[in-house]
Amino acid sequence: MDEVSGNLLVAEPFLKDSNFRRSVIYMCSHEEEGSFGFIINRRLKIDIAQITAFNYAGPDIPVYEGGPVQKDTLHMVHRVPDLLQGGLLISNGMIHGGSIEDALELIEKKLIQPFDVKFFIGYSGWGAGQLNKEINEDHSWLISPGWPDIVFHTDETAIWPDAIRHLGKEYEPWIHFPIDPQLN
Repeated sequence: MDEVSGNLLVAEPFLKDSNFRRSVIYMCSHEEEGSFGFIINRRLKIDIAQITAFNYAGPDIPVYEGGPVQKDTLHMVHRVPDLLQGGLLISNGMIHGGSIEDALELIEKKLIQPFDVKFFIGYSGWGAGQLNKEINEDHSWLISPGWPDIVFHTDETAIWPDAIRHLGKEYEPWIHFPIDPQLN
């Protein structure tokens, strides 16, 4: 089951679920009892200073909708494990968790860059066996390598097409498919 953890779930182009339409999810855990990750290409119209109680005075840092579960929680994925302690190593030097306050302080002091950290409200979660069914039977998702250059991409509109390009040339036509083929 661990072929999903640390990788990306790339939504097939006609996925009807509005929570996940054209989404790319960085998967933090895929276990027998359930799975979770964060949508990395759904930027919200707020920045981190607007939603934290910390006295943050650094550059604007976007916040992303991590998914439809527990939208009252704030999560972080980063790629600076030598500077931010805590959290859980997922893959390719990327960590889930750690101190959000410490991350903001390091950004203010210019010891890490804002694009080394990604903040999420909520997460995407699946119960036991649910994600496997969506991948293997429903064919809603393809698995793509979880490269840091995609996870921390600063242009959220380029993430889904870039993830598809990493799947191989046979999937590149997906990039040009309309969201609703009935309107074509």
